[in-house]
Amino acid sequence: MTLASLIIPTRNRRTELAASLNHLSTLALESCEIVIADNASEPPIHAPAAANGVPVRTVRLTHNAGAAARNAAAEQANGDWLVMLDDDSVPTDCAFLESLSRQPKDTAAVMADIRIADGTREMGGLPEVFVGCGAAVRRDAFLAAGGYDAAFGYYAEEYDLCAKLLLAGDRVGFEPAFGVLHRRTDTNRDFARTLRLLTRNNAWVAQRYAPDDEREEAIRRDLHRYRAIAED
Repeated sequence: MTLASLIIPTRNRRTELAASLNHLSTLALESCEIVIADNASEPPIHAPAAANGVPVRTVRLTHNAGAAARNAAAEQANGDWLVMLDDDSVPTDCAFLESLSRQPKDTAAVMADIRIADGTREMGGLPEVFVGCGAAVRRDAFLAAGGYDAAFGYYAEEYDLCAKLLLAGDRVGFEPAFGVLHRRTDTNRDFARTLRLLTRNNAWVAQRYAPDDEREEAIRRDLHRYRAIAED
């Protein structure tokens, strides 16, 4: 039985990916596999076949699908749980494996306790929304929800997925034993593009899920927030 598939999307960030794989090779990840989703890196990623005995597979995409690259990896994964990481984030230890095995059946997703290098906790916008660089989702629930909406690219796609899981009657929980270190490297990140996607994608989330009488104000609030960041 494969308890967990560690899903790692990456694009042209070989140094970051190698550091994460090196860390994973130090952990006793029994009943696990690692599935790398290569977002059309140039040249393609060539990952090792195993990390400390843990099988590693690479799913190569023909285009940069953003966060939705996780969908392609999920379809080929064997684990009951999909552990969502980034190429610059890793579990701090193996405690999360035992915690996943005892989750209630109605818990479809578990958010990790994510810390950056200085020990500060990385937070999402809402307690019901996990951060994509440190979470676990039941594979069946992920596929039933349609995975990540490819239209989002990056940013706020977690809001959309968590909303779909909650509307299906599932729970999103928090597991303090699931520790994740996020190194937060900025390689291949464009600040202007990030702001543009955050503005657009948060507006999409509000249009889809905000109550009718709150939708316009939610969009206006996000526009004001990101305009202020852009002008800072």
